[in-house]
Amino acid sequence: MDLQSRIMELNPQWRGNLFPTPNLKRDFFDTLYGSLKSPLITFLSGSRRVGKSILLKQIINNLVSKDKVQPSRILFFEFSPRQDKEFIWEVYRYFKQNILQNEQSTYLFFDEVQVISGFEIAIKEIYDNLDQTKVKMFVTGSPSISYKRKMAESLAGRFLPYRLFPLNFKEYLRLSQSPLPSKIDDPVRDNLTRIGDFEQLNMEFKRFLSRCRLPQMLAMPDNERILYLESGIDQTITKDAFDYFNIQNPSALSALFSYICQNSGQIMIKENLSKVSGISLVTVANYLDVLELMGQTYTVYNSTNPIIKLNSARKIYVSSMFSLKSSKYDPQTAFGFAAESYVLERLLEQNQLVTFYRNRNKEVDFLLPKSNIAYEVKYRPQFEQPKIILPNFELKVLSYSGSLPVCLF
Repeated sequence: MDLQSRIMELNPQWRGNLFPTPNLKRDFFDTLYGSLKSPLITFLSGSRRVGKSILLKQIINNLVSKDKVQPSRILFFEFSPRQDKEFIWEVYRYFKQNILQNEQSTYLFFDEVQVISGFEIAIKEIYDNLDQTKVKMFVTGSPSISYKRKMAESLAGRFLPYRLFPLNFKEYLRLSQSPLPSKIDDPVRDNLTRIGDFEQLNMEFKRFLSRCRLPQMLAMPDNERILYLESGIDQTITKDAFDYFNIQNPSALSALFSYICQNSGQIMIKENLSKVSGISLVTVANYLDVLELMGQTYTVYNSTNPIIKLNSARKIYVSSMFSLKSSKYDPQTAFGFAAESYVLERLLEQNQLVTFYRNRNKEVDFLLPKSNIAYEVKYRPQFEQPKIILPNFELKVLSYSGSLPVCLF
């Protein structure tokens, strides 16, 4: 398919149509839509299938149907591997020369652009050659090594970073049109009723952690959800890792990921991982970077100082989408670690540094060092109230059904 045909196919708004998208929107829609007011580039990252492309298409639909923006002022393009950075310029030049009329205000939506090597150079050149008071640019993709090492330099002062995570529990309840939110918001409840409500909420929360973390999974039967999640892992570890990161040994990457799944939330030392896996230390370090950049894992360092990272003490959590996959723990413990992964994602959504604290036999699950807030996750019905071991931090206990329930965090 030639470039003209591809661009026309990807822009139904030019033909008087809207993108076919779900009616319900993710919580993040309003935040992303609000970024339209900024002249800076909006960069949205996130792992495969969390809904980045759908969000962009919903924004375009809103611009056309509600804000009455002329469709010819909007360009959407989804990129694919094996294209070079000059191709980004070709897409933009075609739009400017054949679709855009006069010097109108323009909206550029470049989806999955990170698959192109050196994309940040082309984006910078286009952005710097535009009247930034009249152009809004959206760029999406899974984070890449290029983004980590180069984008912050190439696009310094030019972009706003946003990250989209898997569904949160309240969002899941809303999107699945569950009756349970009424039990959350009802202020008139006696203690017995409250206990019963939280039993229902926690049963649904466990189901949510097991099977319903991605938007597309909401309408699937249980057997299809499992296959969908497995295929996503396989595509990420094999195809994406090869296309984006030039990983030559996907089986070793997959084995390392499986090991992390079995030991999620544990302290991991690169030297030990190298010995266990038989993979060189340099390769282990590279693969850990790749897994984190693809949104499969999160690394948390042992520190109370927002500047310091103690590389010898790091916990690696697998994404809450996969936290129950191949777990070696008993079900209650496995759900406890899955809840920790979920809480970690909710904290990372705040765009703050998240660390943990361990000193001998004293430990705190998560810290927000800049805010001086500590979080302990106790996802079980009975637990001993933790003691405050960091006097300069406000301790918040996220529990099964206490004053700060994990499922409602």
